[in-house]
Amino acid sequence: MYRFTDPSILAYSGLHALGLCALIVSSLFANPRLWIHDLPKDLQSRIPAKTVAEQRLTNLVGIPFFIFVIGFPIFAVLNLTQAGILSVGDPLSTFAVYLVVIYLMNFVFNLADLLVIDWFLICWWTPKFIQVPGLPGHLMKNYRYHGKAFFRGLLVIVFPSLISASIALGINLWNT
Repeated sequence: MYRFTDPSILAYSGLHALGLCALIVSSLFANPRLWIHDLPKDLQSRIPAKTVAEQRLTNLVGIPFFIFVIGFPIFAVLNLTQAGILSVGDPLSTFAVYLVVIYLMNFVFNLADLLVIDWFLICWWTPKFIQVPGLPGHLMKNYRYHGKAFFRGLLVIVFPSLISASIALGINLWNT
């Protein structure tokens, strides 16, 4: 039986969430307009669309974000396997364990995004560096919208979890 609450798994989950949250906050600090595509549609209609430079920068920020979302969980489960925390059996059971661990890692990030970035940083504190020019800060304080986004995220994180688990299994099989 696997202990999905093993301290090593929880540590990797925390590092995963911390890394992704740091990428989001640093990009908000650089230019909060990079994330206007995540605003509710009624708020998006109140502000100008992204400029070509902002869209380019959004895509550039997306590259390390995507690499971290996919790559870090692969690194984590392979290290956990090597350390003997995740045992390798037949490919199907190994894939299932990898998928559960990686989904849990993405769940921890999704929860940190909701609690730290959305509810604390955006809804409660709303510092100047995250305020979108031309959009009053009080309009971004929508706890319910962010809560719904969290639940949508629970479905969305299935896809990168499947990709990461598949790649990790492939690497594991290649190395055996």
